[in-house]
Amino acid sequence: MQAKSTPFYGAAFQLGAIFGNADQDIQGGLYQFGSLIGEIIQIDDDLEDALQKPANPDWKKGANNLLIIFALSANYEKQHRFRELLGDVAQNDAGALEEAQHILIQSGAVSFAAYHLISRYRSAQKLLQDLTLPYPDPIGDILDSYENNLVQLLSSSGAEVSPSILSESTPWSTSQPQAGGERDQ
Repeated sequence: MQAKSTPFYGAAFQLGAIFGNADQDIQGGLYQFGSLIGEIIQIDDDLEDALQKPANPDWKKGANNLLIIFALSANYEKQHRFRELLGDVAQNDAGALEEAQHILIQSGAVSFAAYHLISRYRSAQKLLQDLTLPYPDPIGDILDSYENNLVQLLSSSGAEVSPSILSESTPWSTSQPQAGGERDQ
C-alpha cells in the first residue's frame, strides 16, 4: 500500500507547506499527513472495489486488493471456497460475486480493512491536531470526507455504523485562526 500512490500524497501536502513558507516541522508533519491520506484513499478504494457490483477488475487481478489478499492468505473455514469462486467472479458470474463478497465479510477481510482505515484516520486526525496550522479547516475537511465514505460503505453492506465511528470530534470544524497560528479548541 505504501508503495502505491501514498508518497505522492505526502509530497503534495509537503510541497504546499514549502510553498507556504512553513517551517521544517510543519513540512514534515504535512508529508506524514499526506501519506496517511494516501493510505486512507487506497484502503477506501480497495473496500469499494471489493464490494462493488458488478465485479470490479480487482477481482481479475486478485493480488492487487487488500481485501482479496486478506481472503487469499488468512486462515479461515471458507478459504478454499473463496479461491474456487475467484475464477467464476472473474467471468462475471453475479452469484459467485455475491457469495465471494459474503465470504469477504465472514473471513474478516472487510473488518480488517475497516480497522486499518479507522486506524489511519485516527492517526491523521491526531497529527492534524498536533500541527500548529493557521487554517486547518480545509485539511480537516479532506479527512472528514473519508469518514463519510466509510460510514456509507459499511452501512450499504448491512453493518450498523455510527457516524462518529472514526472519532469523538473533529476539532478543526469549529476552529478559528488566532494570532500565532493557534486554534480554538
